[in-house]
Amino acid sequence: MGTGSDPRMAHVEVAQGRPRQRATVLLILLIVVSLLALLLAGALVLGSRIPATGANLASPTAGLVAGGSPTATEAASTSTTPTSAPTAEATPARTPRPTPMPTTKPTPTANVVSFTVPATADCGGYDLPVAVEISWVVSHATGVTISIDGGGVYASYSGTSGSDTFPFACAPSETQHTYEIRTTGGSGSAAHITKTVARIG
Repeated sequence: MGTGSDPRMAHVEVAQGRPRQRATVLLILLIVVSLLALLLAGALVLGSRIPATGANLASPTAGLVAGGSPTATEAASTSTTPTSAPTAEATPARTPRPTPMPTTKPTPTANVVSFTVPATADCGGYDLPVAVEISWVVSHATGVTISIDGGGVYASYSGTSGSDTFPFACAPSETQHTYEIRTTGGSGSAAHITKTVARIG
């Protein structure tokens, strides 16, 4: 035999290599199928979650149970209980305050504050008249008049105070004389005072 290869040995080697190739192909197919199965299972899981979430977001009636009726919790929260109208409180009647009467100050009237007249006049045993000095102070008046023995006005003076001398007759039949002061002007009625001077001597 020569140095060339034997065809039978080559056939045997080819026959022995074919099962190994088939096993490798089957292993690869098995791996591919397993990967596809895993991918399919993951897709199914993701697909089951995504539609449910989308349905909840898209459906405006997600809060409704089957048949379109609201759930008991939603019905309780959306139902409005009518409230009773507020009762008006009775306002206590106000007692009107009495209107104060305007106070009017009394109008001051004329007044003789003082009227100084001597109690006696000394004639000295003569029939000639003597003088007596009289002084006065009045208020709320503009002047005074002096009268003797109830006669008419003997003298008049302006102002609220003054003094002067007046005659006292010393005739034998005259034992006393009266002197009267009366206010003039001012407000209200006039004030007046009368005093008596007795004769001595």
